[in-house]
Amino acid sequence: MGERERYHIALAAVFLLALALKLYFTTQEPLIYNNDAGYYVEHIDEVLAQGYPDVADPPLAFYYAAAFASVLGTMLGFKAAIALASAGIAFPVFMIARHISGRWDLGLAAAFLAAFSGTNMLMMGDLLKNMLGLFFGAWFVYFLVRATDRFDTRDAALAALSALLMLGSHFSSGAYVVASVAPFLLLKPAYAIHRGRKLEAGDLLCLAALGALAAAAIGVALLWGWDVSSGKVGVISIHEGGWNLDYLQRYGVFFLPMFLALIPMGRERLMLFLPWIGISLILGQGFLAQEGWTQRFEWNSYVLVALLSGLGLGYLRERKAFWGAFILLGALSLIGFVQAGSGIHPIISQGEWEWLRGLHERRPDISFARVEGGMQQWLSASGFRAGGPEGTHLLVCDAQSGGNQWAMGACSMAFRASPERIREMPVEESYGRFYVVPVEAFQETIGN
Repeated sequence: MGERERYHIALAAVFLLALALKLYFTTQEPLIYNNDAGYYVEHIDEVLAQGYPDVADPPLAFYYAAAFASVLGTMLGFKAAIALASAGIAFPVFMIARHISGRWDLGLAAAFLAAFSGTNMLMMGDLLKNMLGLFFGAWFVYFLVRATDRFDTRDAALAALSALLMLGSHFSSGAYVVASVAPFLLLKPAYAIHRGRKLEAGDLLCLAALGALAAAAIGVALLWGWDVSSGKVGVISIHEGGWNLDYLQRYGVFFLPMFLALIPMGRERLMLFLPWIGISLILGQGFLAQEGWTQRFEWNSYVLVALLSGLGLGYLRERKAFWGAFILLGALSLIGFVQAGSGIHPIISQGEWEWLRGLHERRPDISFARVEGGMQQWLSASGFRAGGPEGTHLLVCDAQSGGNQWAMGACSMAFRASPERIREMPVEESYGRFYVVPVEAFQETIGN
């Protein structure tokens, strides 16, 4: 068996083990995990019922998950779909690292760190669109680098296809990848001109790709009605906000190998990775992205961190030092991976989900006011109209009900009240920690 076959087997083992562990952690409870779960339940069920999701977001992720849901059911189908994309990130990361370094072992190291990233596992709970966008985004980077190193029509076509799939999966992760590689697309041909070299096919491809991505960005901005004239494009705008130093806590242990990866790189590789690092840091700051999205951009950076960390191990020429460092980094990744997997949960229970659906069957006239976030999404998935100040009822949560951080978060997305205050309310329906109270009667209670 040759070196190539051995590393392909090892890569397949990384993928399969990551897939198995991700499914293990996310099947401990029946519902989809984390805050965006109800959002996916609602729109996957729409695809299954009517053939399309009733949503303005890129729809590819819903069709992808619905294919699994049609066989496994919505909850388990979603988990299988996101686990495949989450573990599958190992393949494009492996290919990028191997192409850049020419070494199979560095490709395997980068693939392992990507598949077993703690951030990857955290996102695995409910961020399918992010996962799918980053999966296709990594393939886009791989084929783009290949085609610009030595132009090949097949690689250029696959880069274009990957970009379309990336943007069809999720705007924010797609925009992150586009913004990260855009400087490279400009710098590479500019560097050729600076050196007095005639523009080659790879340089022309960079300019064509830059123009196409710019046109796509403008088209998306106009189509979705984003206010470009005021400086607000999607979740990006200049506003007051602090510095986000969570990068240090999340990725600090990988900074040294990332730095070591940059030392031996030539100018063209640095033109790719230095702007990518800079864009990752900038997008995650509070003065640029809307609150809540800084963390999403920070999470998206795990692919870059894994890639550079794997490449950085190549700085260690002695094999024992290389494998020792890899085992250390791998162990640290696994610790974060297990912690993230053990720490994610659904925000409601299976019993609460069944109660909500039964409540809508009994009382389709109810609409809920003053509910937001993940709880609003679960209510919408149940069939209710929910959110905003208007509505016929309040969903009141017992403030002392306890539970893990996700369950407590769901309580804060409804109307929280103490058990003593709940006993004074005109409750119409209840289950566990949740109580349905008419808005008018509740306001009268406050007035008295």
